[in-house]
Amino acid sequence: MNMHKNFLLLAALCCAPFAAQAHGDACPKPFQATGSLAFPAGYSGVTAQFTVPAGYRLQIEQISAGFRLPAATDTADFQVGTSVGGVFAWHDLQVATGYSNLDRKTFGMVTLYADKNTDVRLSIARITASYPATTARWAVTGCLYVA
Repeated sequence: MNMHKNFLLLAALCCAPFAAQAHGDACPKPFQATGSLAFPAGYSGVTAQFTVPAGYRLQIEQISAGFRLPAATDTADFQVGTSVGGVFAWHDLQVATGYSNLDRKTFGMVTLYADKNTDVRLSIARITASYPATTARWAVTGCLYVA
């Protein structure tokens, strides 16, 4: 009899609906923006941007970005800029070594917000003895909430 109850419970759990999660709350409209940025030769930094859709407020939940430096002793910086309540602010992101000692990346969970119709900017910079051309990649994921 006990085994019969376990099968009924398992069947009920399999039929239960599951929603996308955003920091513990159901996310009504998941969001993702990705891209790549070309560092022209001689440039120390580049900036990507995207606009938060009209009628929605964006909760940014994860950011990742990375690129390759010419030397392992060179440094990199990653920042994201958002506007909330008419105030724009830059937020520093932690820098880590990537697959090789030449790679620099940022990744991980964050909790940042951006108002509707505002630009979110991702700034990637480097300090190096030479500034060859290279390409960076980036991704921002989160959830859109009706504003």
